[in-house]
Amino acid sequence: MDTMAQSMHVTVIIVTYESAAVLGPCLESVRGLEDVSVRVVDNASTDASRDIARSLGADVMPLERNLGFAAAANRGAEGVSAGLLCFLNPDCCLTAEAVRVAREALGDGRGRCGVPDFEQGGEVVSGRQPGYTWRKVLADVMEGNRRLRFATRWLRRHPRHHHRDWHWPLGTCLFVPAEYFRAVGRFDERYFLYMEDVEFGIQVCRSGGEVIGLPVRLRHVGMQGSTISSERRQQMLDEARIQFARRHYGPLVATLATCATLGSRR
Repeated sequence: MDTMAQSMHVTVIIVTYESAAVLGPCLESVRGLEDVSVRVVDNASTDASRDIARSLGADVMPLERNLGFAAAANRGAEGVSAGLLCFLNPDCCLTAEAVRVAREALGDGRGRCGVPDFEQGGEVVSGRQPGYTWRKVLADVMEGNRRLRFATRWLRRHPRHHHRDWHWPLGTCLFVPAEYFRAVGRFDERYFLYMEDVEFGIQVCRSGGEVIGLPVRLRHVGMQGSTISSERRQQMLDEARIQFARRHYGPLVATLATCATLGSRR
């Protein structure tokens, strides 16, 4: 790794909303990392998220209302013109190795973003995910709502379930050069929560860039970054997937996805 890559400053951006239960270990994992600063963008939490962040040395950007992840993350990136950005979920812990690997992989100025793998619930989840086809959108909505299980299995097994021409990075922990993040248009703020990382993958692909996997694993609790009900979380997932379906695959697929959410027991 060259000297320039070694010296790249990393700005860690953590978006919080009612995240007090998990935020402490996340911030502790970042403390002491060389040439790393932390910004916590708080989406109008009513718990102790802001106090915890300040007590652990983070620069806190309080928002007056909940703007959602994409908009808050973009606010956190404002004013950062050089080095690497690291968007980190509050239920994920960073490591010095991950920072080192990211600097090494992304310090050459090429149009790329990088994402590690995640140890989650006893399984390893790849951070570099294949693109979404309409089949994958429908399967995710059906599975999340426990509907049409035969159809879900058929869609999962279809040889064109994934879109292999592009990939997207799980936003749990995403490293991207600050200059490149601006060049591809940042996160799409039309998404409130979820699917903004999928949309970002499309933006990277269209710019001629690449989403690369980083050879490192991080511990991720999973779906614990905000203290909200599982019903509300599923509702937001559905809304984001339907929005994505409408934008990329038209009203028919969006309508089918919407129908898969009707009458669900959650």
